[in-house]
Amino acid sequence: VGDGEALGDLGVIADIPRTASVKSLNRLATLVVPTSLFREAMQALGVVYEGYFKDIFQRRLFFQLAPDISRDVSTTVFNRIAKLSRIEKVAAGEVLYKKGDRDGRLIVSPGEVELSVGKQTELMTGPTVVGECEIFLGGLGKPAQRLHSAKATIPMDVLIIDADVTRGIPVIEDNARRLIRTRQRSIYQDLPQLNRALG
Repeated sequence: VGDGEALGDLGVIADIPRTASVKSLNRLATLVVPTSLFREAMQALGVVYEGYFKDIFQRRLFFQLAPDISRDVSTTVFNRIAKLSRIEKVAAGEVLYKKGDRDGRLIVSPGEVELSVGKQTELMTGPTVVGECEIFLGGLGKPAQRLHSAKATIPMDVLIIDADVTRGIPVIEDNARRLIRTRQRSIYQDLPQLNRALG
């Protein structure tokens, strides 16, 4: 988190327990705003935890819960992703995408997802992200063909994000690159196209 970032706003506005721990890495000056004053300021701006803003905060929290893609992402980026994403219900066994699709989406799943590459399958425990290869494959507005398939193993809500929204955000690209390299040791080992895409 960098200079000028607001921390703890979601918990105060939504009146929910903290979803993260915060620790300073060096000496710094902070401004602590009392809960009542912050809520009063947000109400004056029309930002209350109802309707549109509640939906945005829920999508932001959804994204934050998947550490393999959200690690070190700033509040500003969280908010942008939340505005441009959507939540969809999926059934157990529902295909999220299949090899050859050109949908260009990242999917954050709170539950288990099965990835398949050829005859090889692997269960990914949630919360996690799938479709992260889309950040590197294809170009802006031109989704590449999927290299593998993914399906939900349980009924759940998932967060859908267009890969173009996250493309070009260095911290998300770094997180996705790290995740792909981890998965290359197992399920992605037969996908040499990823080595070229990652550079």
